[in-house]
Amino acid sequence: MSKTSQSSITQMLFEGTVDVIAVSCYANERPLQGLAGELDWQVRGQISHYLRQGALNGQEGEMTYLPIRFKDKSLNVIFYGMGFNHYPRERTLPHPQTLKKIEDNLVRLKFKKIGFSKKDLGIEEISEIESYFQEVTLCLAP
Repeated sequence: MSKTSQSSITQMLFEGTVDVIAVSCYANERPLQGLAGELDWQVRGQISHYLRQGALNGQEGEMTYLPIRFKDKSLNVIFYGMGFNHYPRERTLPHPQTLKKIEDNLVRLKFKKIGFSKKDLGIEEISEIESYFQEVTLCLAP
């Protein structure tokens, strides 16, 4: 069952309030924008390195799990491709199939608590995505 709570991205990432954080990645945004850009800055360009290596590219439907080492911690991040962004720096809600695919992957990886940024999802209220997550707990940051 999906439960929700409010937390900051910093808490989610560095204090272990979630098992994994989900981050959107657009194919045409370089340098990275939104939560992906903030996270890349926090981890000193590790995500940009993965982009240059071809480990992720932001194509629609792409799903990439990256464990990132930072300050003696392993941060679990799942990137979901959003394809081409026609309005750079604006965020939109992923397709329902993408949301379902995120949950399916998290369940397979045995992650129980997932963190999202409402701003990264382009939503105002948790109710806009709650119905897509039945087997994991949602934690949302502003």
